[in-house]
Amino acid sequence: MAPDMSATPRRSTTGLRKFLNPEQQRDWIEGKADLIDAEERLESLEQRFKYDAQAWREAVGGVAGQYENSTDERALRYIYSTVGAAYGRIASDSQQRTDAEKAVKFNSLTFEIARKLDKDGPSWENMANLGDDTLLLAELNREEAGFQKALKLHRDAYAITEKLNLPDATAYMDLKLARTLQHYAKAELPSVTKNERIAMLEEAINLAEGVKPLFEQTGTALYLRMTNGVLGEANAQLISLRQSN
Repeated sequence: MAPDMSATPRRSTTGLRKFLNPEQQRDWIEGKADLIDAEERLESLEQRFKYDAQAWREAVGGVAGQYENSTDERALRYIYSTVGAAYGRIASDSQQRTDAEKAVKFNSLTFEIARKLDKDGPSWENMANLGDDTLLLAELNREEAGFQKALKLHRDAYAITEKLNLPDATAYMDLKLARTLQHYAKAELPSVTKNERIAMLEEAINLAEGVKPLFEQTGTALYLRMTNGVLGEANAQLISLRQSN
């Protein structure tokens, strides 16, 4: 039987509608619900989150566009933070420069607004996410300035967690710092000397070894796996460097 060509074709669900119902979409836009947080961002690096990346690009791009001309900086900070986190998730999976650039762009906008509005400046979570995105972009571009910026952002985020006496967040940033140092050394940039790379790897190993007992004690399996991954790669790189002429 031939299909009824006079019938109105049913449009496929795309964009944000593919993942959220109308009420969830409204809550997200109004700041009443989160899609992604810093811990989920970290998880995506180890366990690839399965989703339609193009649909997410369309969704977050559309949301950002709706607020492009807004002057409400407090609303913009939330939107930019959410969009930046979403692009960060996409970029960590796609490993594409354009996705990483958008993640850096929106998290940088969040950072600048927070620096303007908050007496204490950007949050450690914002610094952590911006550091992750900056690190990925630096790896894709092989640009030392990006590695340096990512490392500073993660060191600053770590310092905030210590100042606020947030032991769980400090442990989380210990792991991020270790990973950033290990990736910085792994890049083998011409401007970074062998001794500098060794120093980075030694610090990464010390940080990872320091936080590993906590993850073992608390049963945080994801972070423990990532810590072991950093330790394995950093130790292998360090052995190779010390054996080289």
